[in-house]
Amino acid sequence: MITLRSFKFNGLNRRTRIFLSLYGLLAIYQVFICILFSISYITSTPKHEDAVDLAFPLKGGAYEVVNGGMSSSMNYHFSHRTLKYAVDITKLTPLGSRKGIFDNPESLKSYPIYNDSVYSPVEGRIIEVVDGVKDNVPNSLGRSTTNMIIIKHQGYNILLLHLKKNSLLVKKNDFVKVGQEIAKVGNSGYSSEPHLHVHAIKHDNKRDYFNGTSVPITFNGNYLKRNDLLFNQTLIFR
Repeated sequence: MITLRSFKFNGLNRRTRIFLSLYGLLAIYQVFICILFSISYITSTPKHEDAVDLAFPLKGGAYEVVNGGMSSSMNYHFSHRTLKYAVDITKLTPLGSRKGIFDNPESLKSYPIYNDSVYSPVEGRIIEVVDGVKDNVPNSLGRSTTNMIIIKHQGYNILLLHLKKNSLLVKKNDFVKVGQEIAKVGNSGYSSEPHLHVHAIKHDNKRDYFNGTSVPITFNGNYLKRNDLLFNQTLIFR
């Protein structure tokens, strides 16, 4: 009678046994990492009732969250009081890269998110706009001044940064609706690669719209973190 115990690796050569052993260790390691990641995500996700819910501000493609989450390792904004819950979003090519593989890395047009339409994630009043800052050459940082739109929504300021020069379709004191096109994605300000930055603050200083306490944000009810993937505004992988 053949049992699992007696079977073991009988009949397998040494190289195959080594391969199977290494494969088994790798599988155990992957399961362990998944468990740790799940625990980390559960314990580091803010309560949704504490968050401001936004509509995802981009449409028509596959998007990746490159910064977002509740730790500095997942979100480099996390150590800053006013930016703590910010997210950075970029768009993927059909091959899954943020830039065309054979395109010029110093060309803004090599990045599929560049010149993408930005849609208002909330209903509210425009309280500040900045335009006229040129887009940086990719892989080089510009000044801290960036093209941006700030929307007042239910006592919070919703900030959208790194917009394309001369692409803003709204002006100060305009009232916008959810889903209304308001600008294009660019690479202005302190940014080395075209992307859209979004964060919300509880406003503390009427003279400085950047000065406030960062508050958690969700998009269509989902708290986004690094490496999350969305397709046409729907979360498809995390």
